[in-house]
Amino acid sequence: METTAPAKNGAHRTRQPTPYEEATLGFRNYWWPACLTKDVSVKKPKAMRLLGDEVVFFKRNGHVYALRDECPHRGTRLSRGKYEFPGTDTISCRYHGWTYDVKDGMCLGDLTDGPDSPARGRVRVKSYPVQEAKGIVWIWMGEMEPVPLEEDVPPLVLREDTWLNTRATVNYGNWRWHFENPGGGHAFMVHRDSIHMLFTQLPAFAHDQRAELGEDGEDGVWMLHNGKGVTRYAEYPDLGKWPRPRPWRREGDPKTTEKDGRTPKTVRGIRYSRAAQRLPAITRITHAPITGCMYYEWYVPVDEDHYIYLQMATYWFKNPIDRLWFYAKFYGYGRWAQFIRFNKQDADMVRDTTDYAKRHGFSWPSKLHRVDQISFDQREIVNRTARGVGTDWVDGKLQGAGKKPAKARELVTSTPPSTW
Repeated sequence: METTAPAKNGAHRTRQPTPYEEATLGFRNYWWPACLTKDVSVKKPKAMRLLGDEVVFFKRNGHVYALRDECPHRGTRLSRGKYEFPGTDTISCRYHGWTYDVKDGMCLGDLTDGPDSPARGRVRVKSYPVQEAKGIVWIWMGEMEPVPLEEDVPPLVLREDTWLNTRATVNYGNWRWHFENPGGGHAFMVHRDSIHMLFTQLPAFAHDQRAELGEDGEDGVWMLHNGKGVTRYAEYPDLGKWPRPRPWRREGDPKTTEKDGRTPKTVRGIRYSRAAQRLPAITRITHAPITGCMYYEWYVPVDEDHYIYLQMATYWFKNPIDRLWFYAKFYGYGRWAQFIRFNKQDADMVRDTTDYAKRHGFSWPSKLHRVDQISFDQREIVNRTARGVGTDWVDGKLQGAGKKPAKARELVTSTPPSTW
């Protein structure tokens, strides 16, 4: 589908949409977290909408499987089905008894048409590859052959010694606007008066923020959010000084950046970038929701206007006393103050951006807001590297993934309105 973009002379030019613009329902050729393993049982299938597809998860003989949630006969949801043959890996449609193997979706029989039904072995429900790891069910919904799970899930999440706590909510909004939310300097405004930041004096603005691909600690290749320091207070023309000093807030150390612009943080004795992102739609923050944690969040598309906001805190216990002290801090403060209250502020912004994008066709970063350079970088990287659809994918292989993103003025993959 072609789209039009404003030109400087007021006319419109036609161009092909970018992979990012087309990914309303997300990038399919990745492993996505779907639900917790404990949420799927033999007696109660788990029905969900993911990336626009109706999916149902079954547990059979200790394993979880996923099928499209529809019977090809009359479209009845298989999540309404009955387990007519206990001990087998099957589900029977509640309408006419068409019975499917949950491992591959093959029809094994039509109960109300007799043992010799011609439907047997000739009809198949779409099945999805599924893996279970760290108590989470991961699903592959792409057309490509699944890659190893370790390629898409951060290594720190999959470690055997990783303690993991999750929270999932279905939010109104398109996943892309939450994926772009961590950039743009929003934290200095949105979270300034949150309970989590009550005793911290946030700066006014950051300098020369960018995103670039790079190895980071033990956690693989990410889009690292880099900057060249911050300004704590500034005098704004015709406005005055901002932010207002508040005596109960402690000042952080403004000299937190290295020569390359990274803001180093140490987790488990290894240095990581403070903020980083990767496909299919993951953000990672060091020392959140409390010190010592590595925090991740996924934005899993449900449909064009909803996404699962999956938040995940990870930690590594040093000893039993450390475990008890950590639990006291995490459950006494960290989970409700940041997981719930702090991050709800982000979800509220995503709601507004989604409505704006629906009114105007798409949501563009602005060259007038220099911090949006991160969003330009993000989009350029995504448009090049998104598995199977990015411009750097040739004959099923990723080419030149190590190139740094172009400057915003050089981008041809994302074209904002010329009035900016």
